Amino acid sequence: MIIKTTKYKTNVVSLRFKEPLTKENLGLRAFLPNVMVSKSPLYNSRKVLNEALEDLYGATLSQRTFRQGLLSIVEFSITFINHKFTTEPLLENALKLLKDVVFGHKNLSKTEFLIEKKIAKDRILAFQNNKTSYALTRLFEVMFEGDNQSLISIGKLKDIENVSYNQMNNYYKKFIKSSYDVLISGDFKDSDIELINSYFKGTNEKKDIIDYVNKEPNYKEVIERDKINQAKVNIGYLLPVRYKDEEFYQAAIFNLVFGGDVHSRLFLNVREKHSLCYYVRSLYEPFKGFIYVVAGIDKGRVELALKVIDEELEGLKKNLISDDELLFSKQSYINSLKEAEDSQNRQLDSFYLQKELGLETTAEMIEKINAVTKEEVQQIARKVTKDALYILAPEEM
Repeated sequence: MIIKTTKYKTNVVSLRFKEPLTKENLGLRAFLPNVMVSKSPLYNSRKVLNEALEDLYGATLSQRTFRQGLLSIVEFSITFINHKFTTEPLLENALKLLKDVVFGHKNLSKTEFLIEKKIAKDRILAFQNNKTSYALTRLFEVMFEGDNQSLISIGKLKDIENVSYNQMNNYYKKFIKSSYDVLISGDFKDSDIELINSYFKGTNEKKDIIDYVNKEPNYKEVIERDKINQAKVNIGYLLPVRYKDEEFYQAAIFNLVFGGDVHSRLFLNVREKHSLCYYVRSLYEPFKGFIYVVAGIDKGRVELALKVIDEELEGLKKNLISDDELLFSKQSYINSLKEAEDSQNRQLDSFYLQKELGLETTAEMIEKINAVTKEEVQQIARKVTKDALYILAPEEM
């Protein structure tokens, strides 16, 4: 997957390993890439590796594990200045480094494994202490009990604790033999592409990423308490419209009108007009087909806020939105697509998703966004079903 461009001052080579996200591979994939990039056979300490990156004119080596639909994706990327600015073999040296940290290990370092395992556990503890994030994960667990949608890519403490060095090392050996995608962005000649392909023979194998199984409505309410001052209110709604569906763009516009932007009903009415929330927004998950609302609400105003949120959704079902709401939502969506092209990494992510899903080009997307009507947005609103409510409440509420 190649983006040839002179727009940026840097070049990026990225490797993405993908496989279905499961409870069994969650802990392994959560910190495997961190162990891999801590050092390698050619760069046998963190210090030596960092010095090698400095010698590449301050190149950046990064790794991450993230979720995209049904898939867990582990990415390694190296970002470096346009190699045309130097007579040194910068491109080849960058490729050599990336290949060694990913594929070069005969065995992973046990010392680095123990260090990164502790860091992974600390990361989860920090995540749990962020009550907004924690409450959202609990909504998914309540709404999608027994479904992989309830899993998060960083895992839980027990997922990390259960991983032994031998398990990780054996998994690594299988991991590097699995299929992966190669993504390239920057000012590259054909000969540069040939050089990259000689180092990395990605397969670009297609794997199921969209979950087409519709969840049956089964409304649940769960209230838990913690030592907090502000109630964390999370609401899940079923909306069986996904990427590539004919109504996808209508669903995306509906979300922006409902609570996905600063001009939305929830922001203007629940937060600004009635001053019921410290924050409120809705987000659309088109890989699975659902929408969720997150809000921080004063402990004495939760019931009223929930009532107003319900009323706003019912209003969208019963009445057409205004011309301004439709226009602002379209402009917001189109601007986000254009802004993604101003960032090399965001453009690479968008390009990858387009290729994986067979989506339209940005120009084609904009054409479809502009074609959305008020009546279509109303029809989407009528498909929305409230399915779960999770509240993390103050102890004295």
